[in-house]
Amino acid sequence: KYTDIPAAPMGDYVRSAIDNGIMIGTSATKFSPNMEVSRWQFALLIARADLRVKNAAITNADEADAELIKLYSGTPTFDDTKDLDKLYNAAIEYCNKNGIIDGKGDNKFAPKAVVTRLEAARMISDWTGITDDTKTENTNNIKDWNLVNWGKQYVNAVYDAGFIQGYPNGNFGPKDNLKRGQSAVIIMKAFEYMTDK
Repeated sequence: KYTDIPAAPMGDYVRSAIDNGIMIGTSATKFSPNMEVSRWQFALLIARADLRVKNAAITNADEADAELIKLYSGTPTFDDTKDLDKLYNAAIEYCNKNGIIDGKGDNKFAPKAVVTRLEAARMISDWTGITDDTKTENTNNIKDWNLVNWGKQYVNAVYDAGFIQGYPNGNFGPKDNLKRGQSAVIIMKAFEYMTDK
């Protein structure tokens, strides 16, 4: 029903994310693949995907969201999430308690901050458990490796696993903001990996 789903291969992952109840549109007719993704939004995607992996009875986003709210105690861990919708807090709490997404220090989560590709690499690595802390060299010949100022092991992990690939020009774009279309690709590749584990 969405009129702006991109062409394959990204579009295939977008459709899969929708069909698997991990992502929904931004309106009745729009998916908005180029819209940037905030930290709370990415937490919700991972939480939905993780619940789908762990509970075969959950088949869509509504069921995953209901389960998240049921698991949520109603008491936010972070000082800056108290004004968020209950579902968003539930997703943040779920990811934090499961060691998938940390705060930003000073008991802050920065829920509305946009996720960078480097941050997404760490979150997906932590969710899937693929990180090898010893792999910090530029083994994939990433051209903008000098911009990976932390988390080199996470970039290598997602690159090696095929969850996040570089751009055609050989860059990884660690500081680039993550878009919804990109997040669909990443989350579904990781979801497939977790489902097959």
